[in-house]
Amino acid sequence: MKEKGVGIKMKKRLVNNWGLKLFSFVFAVLLWLVVVNIDNPVKSSTYDNVQVRLQNANLVTDAGQVYEVLDSTDTVSVTVSAPRSYLEMLSKDDIVAIADFNNITAANTINISYYSKRYNDKITNFKGSTESVRLSIEPEKKLPLLLKALTSGEVADGYMVGKVTMDQNQMRITGPESVVSQIARAVVVVDVSGAASDIATYADVKLYDAEDNEIDADNVKKNVDSVKVSVEILEKETVPVRYTITGTPAPGYRQSGQVTGIPSEIEIAGSADALKNVTQIEIPADVLSITGETGTTEVAVNLKNYLPEGVKLADSEFNGKITVVIPIEAEQRKELKLAENHILITNVPDGYTVAIENGDNLILEVSGLQADVSELMTGEITGTVDLGAYMASRNIEELEPGTYTIEANFGFGENITIVEPVRVRLSIEQMED
Repeated sequence: MKEKGVGIKMKKRLVNNWGLKLFSFVFAVLLWLVVVNIDNPVKSSTYDNVQVRLQNANLVTDAGQVYEVLDSTDTVSVTVSAPRSYLEMLSKDDIVAIADFNNITAANTINISYYSKRYNDKITNFKGSTESVRLSIEPEKKLPLLLKALTSGEVADGYMVGKVTMDQNQMRITGPESVVSQIARAVVVVDVSGAASDIATYADVKLYDAEDNEIDADNVKKNVDSVKVSVEILEKETVPVRYTITGTPAPGYRQSGQVTGIPSEIEIAGSADALKNVTQIEIPADVLSITGETGTTEVAVNLKNYLPEGVKLADSEFNGKITVVIPIEAEQRKELKLAENHILITNVPDGYTVAIENGDNLILEVSGLQADVSELMTGEITGTVDLGAYMASRNIEELEPGTYTIEANFGFGENITIVEPVRVRLSIEQMED
């Protein structure tokens, strides 16, 4: 009984011993932390090029001053420490860096603070590559300027720059007094190198000092950064004069050569748009008719009447009047006696023989201009009788033996006309097996 009582007392002691309970709890927490740190240790990761947000900058601008960030101190690298499981879920977009102008110092610096959009309470530490944003602050100055348009480069050969116009010719700049005071003029420059047509483009406004050095200051604000500029490109071009002939000379006559005009080409001028499709000046057919003519015809033409809209003659001393000469001459005839060897029989069906019966009595009479007819020589002429084409034209699938009269083809061009067709009489026989 005595031992039983002692055991009960010890049990009560253990149950009611708060010190032991507290020790057990602390030990359990520590053990859990050890396990967690072993399984999910604190790691660090660095995020580069984090842009610092500048807050309440109006505290400076509302006072008629401007600021400039020095040494790119508004872009930092941030090292973040957090348990590995949370760190793996963070990205650069979660990291926020802030510089509040409410905290600006007398040295024009603002300390940078950091936080994360996600799991901020799990992050143990932020460390930036720089502790503060450094600023330059000075009075603001406004300056009105007249815009001037310039061109650079050389246009294509045969072209020149005409009018240069802008959609506005005034602007205003605002910035640090020390910088704005150096600016003497504002210019837009359009590169016309190789241009052969009008240019319409937006050109960036450039600022220059009195010595023509360009001032490229990011802290100078322009009320316009670019303006629309139109550059007229005038073109000088030499083009031929082309002629379209209508009608037919009198029977037995034909046009005998190239139509010519004096001068045969002219120089015209105009805008690129007006000239871009002008490759020649064409005299309409109804102006140059040779109907019924029996000899060379000359027609006076005023080219000014046929210039496209917006195009003019470049030479002020040329009145535009030219003379168009259309050569016409009588046709000449010539007879040529052909032999059997001047006729070639082609596409003879298998199993047939062909012989020319009138080979010694073939006369070819042609007509044409003297220059073309005189060149025809009997020994150089060959006519063709195409049996395959003859059968196809008459839907003949199989030739019957017998005599056929077929017209020969000599393949002359349009300059030679056959007065009477040459008909070749063929004797066609079927060969025996």
